[in-house]
Amino acid sequence: MKIKLDENIPARLVNILSQFSHEIDTVPQEGLIGYNDNRVWEAAQNSKSFLITQDLDFSNTEWFKKGLRFVLNSDILNSEKNVEVRSANGKIHHGRN
Repeated sequence: MKIKLDENIPARLVNILSQFSHEIDTVPQEGLIGYNDNRVWEAAQNSKSFLITQDLDFSNTEWFKKGLRFVLNSDILNSEKNVEVRSANGKIHHGRN
């Protein structure tokens, strides 16, 4: 799966998600830091990437109607709890956030 991480997502997630054979790119890597949400969304859609962000504007389905995104609650990223990720094939991966 192709995943784009927004600028508000910790860079450490690149390594974590790469372990699951995902193709990861980031807003900072693409030089899109500070660009408006529409430009970031367009970049994610053009690359057919699943966007992961903490920007709640992306949860507005009237503004961003089509495409895949996951808006993270900041509590998840700051948690020291174990995290469970279920892959598309149903396999469950455990890790420490």
